[in-house]
Amino acid sequence: MIQMKIAPLFPTPVAIIEVDKKFSTIGKELQKVALKKEETNVIGDVTGEAILKEGLDAWGHISESNYVLDQENFADFQNYVLDCCETFIRDVLCYNPVELFMTQSWVSVKKPGQKHTQHTHANSLISGVFYWHEDITPIIFSKTTTGTKQLDPGYNFEMLDNIPEARPVREISVPKNHLILFESTLMHEVPQNKNNKPRYSLSFNTFPKSIGHEDTLTKLKVSRVK
Repeated sequence: MIQMKIAPLFPTPVAIIEVDKKFSTIGKELQKVALKKEETNVIGDVTGEAILKEGLDAWGHISESNYVLDQENFADFQNYVLDCCETFIRDVLCYNPVELFMTQSWVSVKKPGQKHTQHTHANSLISGVFYWHEDITPIIFSKTTTGTKQLDPGYNFEMLDNIPEARPVREISVPKNHLILFESTLMHEVPQNKNNKPRYSLSFNTFPKSIGHEDTLTKLKVSRVK
């Protein structure tokens, strides 16, 4: 028998964080952001009026505002999320410490049967999603090399269950009141919502206020325009 050790070369860190208990009810407030007076809907124990911003029915809809966390009543939560992102950058990705600002943030709605195809987030360093419901449809991450291999012999999917280092796709189920953080270049998607109720989540992007170094002539300062 061949003895083989597997080295997990270039792993891709993804952070899953249970939010501070002081924000345990903020999901209900975020969900109200996705409401307006045109259509009544009931999600869990929250009764409201659902906004369905015009868009493709296949992938769902987003809140009318795409700067949700800029609202004054969400200021503390935005600062908390940014602190989580900066900690992830410093302590997990091992980048030089940077101060981030939030570029855009929006509530996504996926009705039963809807999904979101593979995508990345441009003009962002760290992206994330916050979930506040139980049994939410998971998020799926894919290797950036998927679909670009010179040779594709195909996968033995039964064996992949036992060798996670070889998996080209990972599905992550995120518990209620948890935040997931990842580098914005990481390919991800939302599979079809097979639950009998809409899937609500808050997504956001971030960018450094300043990156690079003056002594290497790579310094870049960014001024945020609201």
